[in-house]
Amino acid sequence: MATRASLTSTTSDFIAKGAYSLRARSERGVTLIGLLFWALLIGALVWTGYRVLPFYYYYYEIQGYMEAQASKAQVFSDDEIRVNVLQKIKELDIPLDEPDRLKINRFSGEIVIEFEYTEVLYFEYGEDESKTLWEFPFHPYVKHVI
Repeated sequence: MATRASLTSTTSDFIAKGAYSLRARSERGVTLIGLLFWALLIGALVWTGYRVLPFYYYYYEIQGYMEAQASKAQVFSDDEIRVNVLQKIKELDIPLDEPDRLKINRFSGEIVIEFEYTEVLYFEYGEDESKTLWEFPFHPYVKHVI
């Protein structure tokens, strides 16, 4: 027969082990809320990268194109360079409202080609509804010796 002392120690061992296993079970693994948080965070980063990286790609693309045009400044006139650069700007879908904002200046044996524009990161949440999240100002600038 079991004594009262052995029953008490067995019961207290069971309670202690049960409490430990319940606590361990609740601290183990990733919770659903934690999983949703990380999924939303990673999704937001991927969406932002998908929307923002083209802005920088097009900036460097037009910068390189402007450098190529500036290196040919001895052969091309300012009007020919303007037409070529504006065509490339249109091809890359860079938001340049007025073609007059593209400045081409020659002085002291150098040519300078530059313009400014702003790309906008926005979130669309309806047919005609959107929220501007961030504006990215860009200023492609090339100075080349003729």
